[in-house]
Amino acid sequence: MPQFYPMNWMIIFSSILLTLFLLFIMMYYLTQMNLNKKTTSNYNFMKNWKW
Repeated sequence: MPQFYPMNWMIIFSSILLTLFLLFIMMYYLTQMNLNKKTTSNYNFMKNWKW
């Protein structure tokens, strides 16, 4: 059954994209909450962020 391999790869790829998108939304939401608490600008937060 080799015709099912592309579908499996598409499902895996879409799931990875979904998880990355959810992580990005959570990170953005947490940064917005921190910015609202500290009342600082987005540029200062990104500058102080340890990558």
